[in-house]
Amino acid sequence: MTKETVVVLTPTLSPDKIVILALIAAYCAGILPKKTHRPLLATIVRYIEGPSIHDTEVASVTVPTFEEIIRRIREACIKSDSENGVQHADDIEIRVLHAIWTIQSLDSLHSFIIRSKSLLVTNLTQGRLLMADSTQNEIPRYLLTRSSFLGKFVSSCIDAFEALEFDKANLLWDSFTSFREPSRPLWNLRVGEKTPMNDLFGSTNPEDDPTLLKSLLHRLGHEAETHERDTKLVSQNDLSILVNYQMHIFESYGTPTNPNLKDILTRMSQSDYGKIPSTHYINYLECLRDADFEGSFNALHRYFDYMMSNRFNVYYHYALLSLASLYASFNCDGEAIRAIEESISVARENKDLTCLNFLLTWIYNFLKDRPSLKHNFYVSNDQLLQFLKSKAGETSGSLHSIAYQSDATQLMLDGGSLTSILESLTKAMYISVKGESKLLAFISYCGLASSFWLRAGNYDLSDVYTEIALDSSTFMSQKVEVMIRKAHLEFTKGDIESCFKILEDQKSLVAGDVRLTKTLVGHRLILQARQSLRMSRYNLAKAYLSKLEAQEHVGIDLSSELALLCVELELKLGNVSKAFQMVSEKLNEFASHDSNKLWFSAFNVLKCQIIAQGSSPARGLSMCVQCLNSAANSGFINSVLHAIIQLVTILLKLGELIDANELISEALPQFEQAGDCELKSLAYQQFADVQIKLFKQGYYHEDERVEVLTRIIHSLEVSVDGLNKISYFDEIRKSLLLQLEIGEFIEHADIMAHAKASIEKIDTKIKEELTTSC
Repeated sequence: MTKETVVVLTPTLSPDKIVILALIAAYCAGILPKKTHRPLLATIVRYIEGPSIHDTEVASVTVPTFEEIIRRIREACIKSDSENGVQHADDIEIRVLHAIWTIQSLDSLHSFIIRSKSLLVTNLTQGRLLMADSTQNEIPRYLLTRSSFLGKFVSSCIDAFEALEFDKANLLWDSFTSFREPSRPLWNLRVGEKTPMNDLFGSTNPEDDPTLLKSLLHRLGHEAETHERDTKLVSQNDLSILVNYQMHIFESYGTPTNPNLKDILTRMSQSDYGKIPSTHYINYLECLRDADFEGSFNALHRYFDYMMSNRFNVYYHYALLSLASLYASFNCDGEAIRAIEESISVARENKDLTCLNFLLTWIYNFLKDRPSLKHNFYVSNDQLLQFLKSKAGETSGSLHSIAYQSDATQLMLDGGSLTSILESLTKAMYISVKGESKLLAFISYCGLASSFWLRAGNYDLSDVYTEIALDSSTFMSQKVEVMIRKAHLEFTKGDIESCFKILEDQKSLVAGDVRLTKTLVGHRLILQARQSLRMSRYNLAKAYLSKLEAQEHVGIDLSSELALLCVELELKLGNVSKAFQMVSEKLNEFASHDSNKLWFSAFNVLKCQIIAQGSSPARGLSMCVQCLNSAANSGFINSVLHAIIQLVTILLKLGELIDANELISEALPQFEQAGDCELKSLAYQQFADVQIKLFKQGYYHEDERVEVLTRIIHSLEVSVDGLNKISYFDEIRKSLLLQLEIGEFIEHADIMAHAKASIEKIDTKIKEELTTSC
């Protein structure tokens, strides 16, 4: 018959504490080898204290079982003494098995716990006198003062047992028998027939008949089979510690709730939920992880119903903040705005400046990610930032640092000067590493600094800050976000294999977390689509982009990258008019509201590229120069380099070879320094193209021809090598055609043969990709 398990809470006492009490009694009795004391006491302390949010080792937690306690002791013994650890663990195991299985009735349990009083003394003086006046066999070898760590635990167990009501005492006994039942085979194997049932430290009465107890022991299993319910007594204090720790590791690392702990929480009565309201918050996190809006909403409401009923309205604005975050997680923007406005109002009424600063930081980041969101919020981003920079330092170093990080972010969005951005970043770093600022603020700073230097074209510094953020991160969501940024960096540098390996390695971390999985999948699809465009897999790229379009993207970066790739796909397919229309619509959208100047610049450069491919490239000349100057003033080096490539393209089409040569020659060091593999390869391709045209027109003197030819061949080699690294087939073909052109002009048979053979291979490859990709 399947037994139904019922969980009952007691204030402090539970079956696992009886086992810990038996271990303490065995230690005090002096019946264990001294070499076992250190690992035994370490394990005892670990179970008495319970898990802490300050633990460096993060592990899934649940209510201890007898098997787990024995396993932990065995691990500690082996770690302490690799040679004799197994024997020491066996000694402890035998003693504790003997202790729990010689307790054969509630009276016997009562006798064991009450006799534990003999382990306690009031102070050291009393203990010394007692030791001096007694023989070795009359008292334990070690005594505990009531104020000591172990003494407090023993006292609390005795007090809790004596305070138990009769029905709870019976439940404790029933729960204890169920708790030790899984160890019955081990008891019969290691101890049952070998050791007399007389406990050296008082678990049974001296007059108990061992034969009778053994007879009862053999019948105990058959009687237990008739029970229809198992009672699991759990200490409310211990369970509260476990639940709070589970909240911490769930929020920090995404560690799901242990199935055993989840089973205990599920079997608790509704009235017991009120004693540990944090269980509702764990349910909220579980539902949020599963993208269950209704479950998240209900669990969050229940949690704060209990919290506010016990502590009046002090939690009300925090409840509203959590509600706003919940709405934001499911893209219910209007409801999130209303909840955060009410939370700000309540925080002001309660004069909670710390919470108010946090709320304003939250609303700033919320609105920043949604530039097109229409709302009636009564302040601008600039007003929010000015308030936070002036007031956040009065309450929290972390919030003060984040305020300056937000200021730097806003300057980056607005296309502000590099000097202003670096000034805010420096202030944020200084505040985050001094005083009482939390590590979270420093990690956030490293992530922002990495993004800044990536946009500024310094990939080495961006990589350094990414590594620092990765080493410092503790939250799983932080690590995943940092690794996504690192994957983008590797992709830009041309290490495609490493990029996708990084993303693949994150799949196991986000498994079960719907929101993080969506973020990871979104960035993976973006990179897969871009790589497919390079490899002429247009059908596959279209499939990736269709999957992305089917999702809802809140952040402007992902949505803008998606729009940019859609335009590039239309260009690859030859739909120039459609691509031009899409770019124009996106630019009109950017112009209608405050938005990210980086993406505005990127789409302007793309518009110049489309114009350059048309019949009137001169139309894009002034626009391209304007984009170049704007991007340079804002420090967007990648946009600058993109604009240079388009400007050189236009100049080549207009026949302005001298201007094109001067521009690309002066810019080559910048392409080298930036480290973008694609841009660098295209720049060398253009440089070779300009040099070839000038060479064929007789621009260079006879004594310069060898040097120029060497320069052209080297540039084409660099271009082809870089483009091969990223598998950009169309552009590889263009570079090979240039190689063929110069070979034919100078009538160099080897160059011509190599170029023709390579062009045939790349044509075959492009044809295969066009016909097989789907």
